[in-house]
Amino acid sequence: MLEYNKYKWYHFLQKVVCVVLSYRRVYRWFLFVHTVSYILGVGGYVLLVLTFFQVNLLFLLPTKVSVDLSLLALFYGLYYGVIARDFAEVCTNKLAAQISVSYVMYF
Repeated sequence: MLEYNKYKWYHFLQKVVCVVLSYRRVYRWFLFVHTVSYILGVGGYVLLVLTFFQVNLLFLLPTKVSVDLSLLALFYGLYYGVIARDFAEVCTNKLAAQISVSYVMYF
């Protein structure tokens, strides 16, 4: 996944790009990463709650394995969600600069 992110980042930073196709590819990729990280986070949380109620024993899954798996999924979902959000913000600012749109915050 990291190598594909590097490829998308390299493709995005090219000077001569097809504008609509490039924007569509970038946003589609970040939407996919957001969806996967959301599913990982929610799935990890649900598995952790089910482990607390010992539903994992119905599937003959040891409690230690279930807790480890749920925490791993939860934190991977959170980590990749935050990283993808930060990369998407950088890409959005770069895209806005390429089409010369200034960001003005009104209070």
